[in-house]
Amino acid sequence: MATRGFLSHGRTRIKTASDAPSIAICIPTKGSVPIEFMVAFVQVLSPLNVKILYSFQKGKLPAIARNDVLSDCLDAGVHYAWFLDDDVIFPDVTLYRLFGQAVQHPEAAVISAVIPTKIEPTEPLLYASDSQGAFWDWPLGTLVPIHSAGAGCLMVNLEWVRKLSPPYFDDVVESVQETPETPAGHAQYGHDRYFMRKLAAAGGAIYADTGLLLSHWDRELHKNYLLPTTAPCHQLPPLGEAYVPMLVDKGIVMWRRIIPLRDTEPSFLGYLDWLHTLGAGTAAVLPSLIADQAGAAVPALAPSNGGESPTLRRVYPTPTSPPTKARVQRRAPGATHARRRA
Repeated sequence: MATRGFLSHGRTRIKTASDAPSIAICIPTKGSVPIEFMVAFVQVLSPLNVKILYSFQKGKLPAIARNDVLSDCLDAGVHYAWFLDDDVIFPDVTLYRLFGQAVQHPEAAVISAVIPTKIEPTEPLLYASDSQGAFWDWPLGTLVPIHSAGAGCLMVNLEWVRKLSPPYFDDVVESVQETPETPAGHAQYGHDRYFMRKLAAAGGAIYADTGLLLSHWDRELHKNYLLPTTAPCHQLPPLGEAYVPMLVDKGIVMWRRIIPLRDTEPSFLGYLDWLHTLGAGTAAVLPSLIADQAGAAVPALAPSNGGESPTLRRVYPTPTSPPTKARVQRRAPGATHARRRA
């Protein structure tokens, strides 16, 4: 049963400025959400100095729910909308990272995380054009221009949406004229790709943040779907920081923070315990890392150009004893240096 959605304000933070940018966390849902989603959701890290609002639509068709969410956000003067499906599992930095990318790239109408399909072999829900299948040709840890993506985890700059006329999301079938490259026929677009095609036509850029690889949860099978360790992104050196999911005991997902290092002897960096060292022209070792963490056999990797093999090491902080409290000796006024003067 469909219910009227609502837009609610989050907890007011003392240090949030009155003119701070606002983000609406928008969740269209069928009803109850999986506990796996909630565990990820309650750990979300908010960006600094922003206003957080929440918008939920329950029991509606996806396109209708997303249109109602956007209408509420536009009426409330919200700056950004974070669309989040209730069957995606994500690292705690997802909102923080997507918002930071959106602020640094105002030309971006949409920035999407990378979500796999819920069928094996999995594919990324990213597209490079209307006429091609899943888009695989990208490295980890960077922003990649794309044609469109699934709407499971999107950061939307609402300044670009204000340039459009509703409906913003729609499931359509269009006639296709015959060209030298394509025959005449019909093209069917899901509401998510329709939305991004409209934004691109208005001049907005569509990006994928390949530093955020998410998991897709199947409610019926109680199974997490991840991109395979043989994916091209795992065979290339990462261009920047990336969060890569892996399965642990009983199908629980955890993330490893992957950082490309150029030092041959890295030192401990904060709370990171896995560091990935890349040599010039070496093959990537991420598949080994992921397989090792999942308890699977680690495939042998050879250098891509016969050079030095990449190294992978765990680095832990050196144990140190806790600082001892200094003993404070109280002295009578005027007697501080009496012993020294004597």
